[in-house]
Amino acid sequence: MAGQGTQDPKQNTQIISAAVFRLEVPGMSAINFAELVGISSEVENAEYMAAGTTGPIFSRHFGRTKPPTVTLKRGLDLNGDLWLWHQKVRNMMYDAYRDCALKLYGPGDDLNGDARLTYMMTNAWPSRVEVSGVKAGATDIVYQTVTLMCDDLFDFNARI
Repeated sequence: MAGQGTQDPKQNTQIISAAVFRLEVPGMSAINFAELVGISSEVENAEYMAAGTTGPIFSRHFGRTKPPTVTLKRGLDLNGDLWLWHQKVRNMMYDAYRDCALKLYGPGDDLNGDARLTYMMTNAWPSRVEVSGVKAGATDIVYQTVTLMCDDLFDFNARI
């Protein structure tokens, strides 16, 4: 057992501080985001009841999987790649499915170098693109939020 004020080396984890989230999509310029709103992956619960010799037996099993989603937010700029990609989805164009990478860079990291974390998304597509409302004459930043759905999401940093 580790002494007071020391950490067990088996539980050594590094807390990640993010400065930039970069979305790299083939055929598009890299898009930087200031905020990762969230990554969601879910498997529903399926319950099963059987008649046992002493009464009903209840068990839970893996159910239907929901597609992973990634939601990102950034200040709106003149790069229209996300809108064009979303337009392909709205027009049901098959080439809107893209394999892409979401990379996390820390403060001071070279954005052309190795990322601290990388998530790969297969067959990703922007299911929602939203621009925040702002009044004319206001000095607020206009934000763009995008939600990506994908068939699968791989965390290249995870160890099983």
